Amino acid sequence: MLARSAGRYERVAQALVLEQQLATRPFVLDRGPMLRARWLDLGESGSRLHLVTHHIVFDGWTFEILVREFRVLHQSYTDGLPSPLPEPRVQYADYARWQRGMVNAKPSIDALAYWCTQLADAPAELHLPFDHPQPLRMRRTGALHDFVIDAATCARLRQLALREGTTLFAVLLAAYQLLLMRLFGSRMW
Repeated sequence: MLARSAGRYERVAQALVLEQQLATRPFVLDRGPMLRARWLDLGESGSRLHLVTHHIVFDGWTFEILVREFRVLHQSYTDGLPSPLPEPRVQYADYARWQRGMVNAKPSIDALAYWCTQLADAPAELHLPFDHPQPLRMRRTGALHDFVIDAATCARLRQLALREGTTLFAVLLAAYQLLLMRLFGSRMW
C-alpha cells in the first residue's frame, strides 16, 4: 500500500517499488493466479493500473483486446455512461464445459495416446552448461539479440518446409534443436 501521508514524489517512488515487486514475483503455474492486478492511487499525480500476467494465459491478441476494451470502458465511465460493450455471447464456464467434452471425446483420447507413445523417450529437460557461476538468487533479467537471415537462405528454408510438408516455424525449431544437440552433445529425442 502507498502511504497516504507521503508527498507526490514519494508516492510515485513507492509505486515503482510495488510495481517491481509485483512484476518480479514468480508465478506458481499449478496454483495460480496467472494474472495479478494492482490499482495504485498516486494522489495528485493520478493513478496507475498495473497488470502482470503469465504468457500461458495472455498473448498479444489478448493484450490488444484488453487495452481496447479498457479504453472504451474508461471513457464511458468518465462520461457517466453505461458500458457500450455487448455482453459476451459465451461465458468462460460454457467454454470450459465444451472443452471438457472435447478432451473426453475419443479422437482427443486417441491423439493423447499417440503423442504419449511418440514422446515416451523424450528427456524431461535439456541440461545446458552455464557460462558463469549462477547466483544463489536468480535475477529475472535477460537479453535480446537480433539478427537477420538473408533472403536467399529464407527462400531455401521455405522450400525445405514446403518439400517436407511442414511450416517454416517447424523447420527453424528443428534447426535450433539440432544446434543444441551438437553444442551440448545431448539427444533431445
